Amino acid sequence: MTTPLLLQNGGQLSSEDVRRLAAALLPPAPSAAVSPMQRKPTKPRRRRQLKLKAQIIRDQNKIRRKVKAALDRYALQNNN
Repeated sequence: MTTPLLLQNGGQLSSEDVRRLAAALLPPAPSAAVSPMQRKPTKPRRRRQLKLKAQIIRDQNKIRRKVKAALDRYALQNNN
C-alpha cells in the first residue's frame, strides 16, 4: 500500500505534477554526438568514459522504472 504524496499545506500532488517533477529530476540521457572540437581520448580513458556513461544510463533507467511504478500505483489508487 502506498501513501499519497502530500504537500505541506495538506493538498495532494496530481499525477501530472508528479510526472513534471520526475521529468525535471531525470532529464533525458545526453546525446552521443561528439563535438568536432573535442580531442580524441586515449583508449583507456575512452573505456572509462564509456563505462561511466553506461553506469549513468543504468542508474537513470532504474530511477525511471521506480518513478513509473510509483506513478502507475498512484494512478490506480486515484482511479478507484
